[in-house]
Amino acid sequence: MVSETVVFGEQAKALAKRDSVDELLQRIRVLERAVAESRESERRYRGLVESGRDMIVRIDTDFRFTFANDACCRTFGRRREDLIGTHMFPVVFPDDLPNTITALKALSEPPHRTSTLERNITSEGIRWIAWEACAILDDEGRVLEYQGIGRDVTEFRRLEQELFRAKNELEQRVRERTAQLEEALSERARIADELERHNRRIRALEQTIPVGIFESDTVGRVIYSNAGLMDLTGYTEEQLSGYGWRIMIAPEGADKVFLGWQRAVQEHQPYFEEVQIRTPDGKHKWVLVQAAPMFGSDGVFRGHVGTVTDITHQKTVQDALRAGEKQLRQAKEEAERADLAKSKFLAAASHDLRQPLQAANLFMAVLQNRVNEEERRFVLDKLQQSLSALESLLNALLDVSKLEAGVSQPSPSIFPVGELFIQLASEFAPRAAERRLRFRVVPASVYLRTDRTFLERILRNLLSNALAYTEQGGILLGARRRGRHLRIEVWDTGIGIPADKLEEIFEDFSQLGNEHRDRDRGLGLGLAIVKRIAKLLDSRVTVRSRPGKGSVFACDIPLAHPAPQAAPAADEPGHAPSEGPGRLIAVIDDEVSVREGLALLLSDW
Repeated sequence: MVSETVVFGEQAKALAKRDSVDELLQRIRVLERAVAESRESERRYRGLVESGRDMIVRIDTDFRFTFANDACCRTFGRRREDLIGTHMFPVVFPDDLPNTITALKALSEPPHRTSTLERNITSEGIRWIAWEACAILDDEGRVLEYQGIGRDVTEFRRLEQELFRAKNELEQRVRERTAQLEEALSERARIADELERHNRRIRALEQTIPVGIFESDTVGRVIYSNAGLMDLTGYTEEQLSGYGWRIMIAPEGADKVFLGWQRAVQEHQPYFEEVQIRTPDGKHKWVLVQAAPMFGSDGVFRGHVGTVTDITHQKTVQDALRAGEKQLRQAKEEAERADLAKSKFLAAASHDLRQPLQAANLFMAVLQNRVNEEERRFVLDKLQQSLSALESLLNALLDVSKLEAGVSQPSPSIFPVGELFIQLASEFAPRAAERRLRFRVVPASVYLRTDRTFLERILRNLLSNALAYTEQGGILLGARRRGRHLRIEVWDTGIGIPADKLEEIFEDFSQLGNEHRDRDRGLGLGLAIVKRIAKLLDSRVTVRSRPGKGSVFACDIPLAHPAPQAAPAADEPGHAPSEGPGRLIAVIDDEVSVREGLALLLSDW
């Protein structure tokens, strides 16, 4: 029994031990499954962490990386082994670092979570990262690590900023547009008020203005007449409406007026016509009808608007003016004929007027040669001066008359200008020497094509003028080429001419600095004759002058093209040889007194 009991006890212990081992094995298997599941869960977690787009990091309390997933390494452009254990400061934008540290330290307080938006320095530059951070605590609630999940929101941030800017811009435009609309509404209201006031003024003006105003439709019928039109014509608005306005047109021109009006209506053209009307009491008036076509905003013809103005008085004045103008033209034509007849008479009589003076001068010269007494010679000299002054005045007046009458016309010829200069020098050099003035001629070897006599008179008058107004210094006669012309100039060192008198000196009887009319300085006709002769030669005399320094007179004369060959030198006609028998002098003139006077003078010589 005892042995059985022992055996039973041993068996029970063996069974108990076997149950304990089975239980232990079962627990071990449970633990192994838990470890395997944990490893699988960790593997899935790591796969999720590493394969995700979001950055996952853990940072210790010294702000050093303890973990970084692949997305974080790619973003920062650094390997995991290079990143773990380093501070996070280099990857945070310096301006955002204080806020980031403050946000991490705040995780030690509940709820131990925070959201931040900061700029990080990445391999692609500065990017905006949105972080969701939390604190990992121990059993006593102390912070072991900080864990953060970050997402690149740079593009979202850019879009957000653009949206913000667009929103601000839109709001600004809305404000501006609203202000513009308010201003436009205000301006429209102001314009409407102004237009209404303007319309009231126009309506008041239409009814008070002493001018007829009408409006017509698209076929020319009058649809509106103001009070001025009714007062002017004497007809009522009803009588003038439609085509009734034709009753006011005088019968003599009714058809012309109506046809012209219809043409303007059909062609949508303005209308302008002087019309004679007849009032109900039978009186006639002249009116000016003016009308302009009207078009709508769509460009469609709407009719005409026009005015009717009383021009009866103007027509009366115009008729009187026409009659007066006709009389004035007749009087002017008669005066011009009389003036032309006078000029032609003086030009024709010039020969007869000069002959007695020439004869008197010749006889006076003979008498001077034959009188020896001092007293009688003095009287004869004064008489000779008077005759010379009279002859100069008469010659100048006759020259002006002949030029005005068109009697003198140029006869162009080709001649060497040098010969003309020599001739003038032989005449004016002695006269200049008598006044102790220098006289210089610049030689010229070109040929001119013009009237030699007219050119000589121009230069003679200019040289005489220079001598008369030069007290010291000298006079120069010269020329220079100007293209196809020769510019002939007369220089002097005389009193000069003020700028405001340069045109006046070419007028008849105009003299400067000769208030006492000293005849030694001429008659004031020399430059007037020069101006007229230059015009005949298709030239113009110009002048430059400085008061107190002198003057320069110039005229342009055409050169001869081609220039003729110089002829061989020969004795001048009429030049008597230095040796040989005496010669016969023949005097030919159609005036007996001139022949006799010249014969006596030559005989005395």
